[in-house]
Amino acid sequence: MTPAAFAIGAQAAHFGAVFVLFGAALFRLYAGDMPPRIGPLFDHWLLNALRVAAVIATLSALAWWDSLAVNVGEGWADALSVDMLAAILLDTEFGRIWIWRLTLLLVLIGALLFPRRSPWNRRENVFVIGLAGVLVISLAAIGHGARYTAIAEAFHLGAKAVHLLAAAVWIGGLVPLGYVLNRAAHDRQAAWIELARRALPHFSFAGYFTVSLILLSGCVIGFFHVESPAALVGTNYGRVLLAKICLFLLMIGIALFNRLRLTPSILAGAQPPVAALWKSVFFEQTIGASILLVASVLASLPPAHH
Repeated sequence: MTPAAFAIGAQAAHFGAVFVLFGAALFRLYAGDMPPRIGPLFDHWLLNALRVAAVIATLSALAWWDSLAVNVGEGWADALSVDMLAAILLDTEFGRIWIWRLTLLLVLIGALLFPRRSPWNRRENVFVIGLAGVLVISLAAIGHGARYTAIAEAFHLGAKAVHLLAAAVWIGGLVPLGYVLNRAAHDRQAAWIELARRALPHFSFAGYFTVSLILLSGCVIGFFHVESPAALVGTNYGRVLLAKICLFLLMIGIALFNRLRLTPSILAGAQPPVAALWKSVFFEQTIGASILLVASVLASLPPAHH
């Protein structure tokens, strides 16, 4: 594995884990009341999923930090260089942000591993949403700057934060939605079908809202990073951005198919479309993961300025 590939993989894993932390915990908040028969089972699954995501987020944050030592230094020889790692952590803007992010992740892991109450409850879930939201927003400070006035930079950072939060709601929320649909498709308990019918309208509403925010904020970010339409095809950044846009449009197409063709049948009481919707959501999850990987490649490239 090349140092560049290591950095891209670490970033993609970190984005995915943090998005799941925020989006999955938020799903529990807006999905509606859990049927009594399966509520504790879902909350137990959610807690374990959040624990796994928190550990992956921490390990990938460390790997991301280490990838900078590899790329800034003399390759893999500096992967475990204490001096290089300390210099990145203490003497760079990335490092100062990373100290706070690693601290938040440790607090989050502690809250998830040792919850104050059992079973998992709403108050603890809101606490996780808050910490995960800060982690998502802080990612806006990493990467390409606007390189304009202070006001423009603030506007640019705000657009990045909105873009990241909206993407986390959608991509992260697909994980618990997929779990519910999988159980509804393969278990014989009617309670899972009932939960799917409760959650789907709320997730669809959140999806419309988040897609709008992703589009608007993406246009703002593109204004700062893409110098001209010609730069979209004339630079590596522009071509990778076009690939990301195509994947995003494909994801929207799948989501619209799910909402307009499959979801109405499930809400009306039809059983067979549940399995079809689960498979479609799984495909949507795969596209979402691909977008995170492409976004990580995009972050490694200079903006599309001739």
